[in-house]
Amino acid sequence: MACLRKRGNKYYAQYYVGRRQKRVSLNTSCLQIAKEKLRQLESSLHRGEEAPLPTRTRIEEILQRYADHVRIVKTPKSAQTDIYYLRQMFGPVCPALQINSRRQSVRAMKRPPKDGQDKRFKMSVIEVACLEEITTADTSNFIHSHVRSRGLAPKTANRYREIVNRLFNWAMADQGVKMPGGINPIAKVARYQEHAPNIRFLTLTQIDQQFRALAEHPQLQTMVAIYIYAGLRREEALWLLHRRAISKTMR
Repeated sequence: MACLRKRGNKYYAQYYVGRRQKRVSLNTSCLQIAKEKLRQLESSLHRGEEAPLPTRTRIEEILQRYADHVRIVKTPKSAQTDIYYLRQMFGPVCPALQINSRRQSVRAMKRPPKDGQDKRFKMSVIEVACLEEITTADTSNFIHSHVRSRGLAPKTANRYREIVNRLFNWAMADQGVKMPGGINPIAKVARYQEHAPNIRFLTLTQIDQQFRALAEHPQLQTMVAIYIYAGLRREEALWLLHRRAISKTMR
């Protein structure tokens, strides 16, 4: 059997697992809600199931484990991008989210504000002690404030939502984190409507102008021609090999 205990203005459930006494917070100051949560707890204990109450996972611990996870399952560049967004949302609360490059930190400090930005705006983060304390409103307010102050594009705003949503899904599925009601709060965060991309391309006249400007630099002219006509990215062009180099590697 479980019973209610009140400390301050919050209710706690006290029960035994074997001979070990446990006391967990019900995260409510309402007696009716506390009684309902206690009823659900007693029902689960009677069926031999785990307690349906939310866990308490330190935010710095789960973020460190998730950062280690993405470094294993993703490419270095993709993992670095996810960690950047998590740092923006929660701050450098664990070693994995701290800036290791001095150049990176100096660049961020010297970056001038965009037109229309409030220079007095102080970058805010989601400050919580445990992952389970984060609500839909916390995430929505964070994204909205950054859209308003930094002029984020809808695609970037949705990227914040996407990355933190993956964090919660992973924590609940792989780390045994139990959210209130068993629901991922990020799933209810509204997405921003993304507009169709505006694709720009060079005209034939502009291409001729570029080639004439590089007439005295045949190597650069060849590189520009490859970028324009083959549509390669810079990294893809660096993968190209000379025919002789290819024949040697095939021997």
